[in-house]
Amino acid sequence: MTIQQLEGRLNAKKDEFLPMLKVEGFYIDFCETKGYIYEIFKPLFNVLHRIRLSIKNGRIVVHTLVKL
Repeated sequence: MTIQQLEGRLNAKKDEFLPMLKVEGFYIDFCETKGYIYEIFKPLFNVLHRIRLSIKNGRIVVHTLVKL
């Protein structure tokens, strides 16, 4: 899965993803340009991934997607 595909899915299911992010994700920092930055560890296709993303103006932007 590419970063663009993941970003599209997360924005499409934002109502389900945001409550889960607040519980399972780690708040990293706030940036004026990127917004609120979070990191979450989730399996995608049975492989654990580290996903760093930001939320600004109601939009989720995925910055990094790393297989662990």
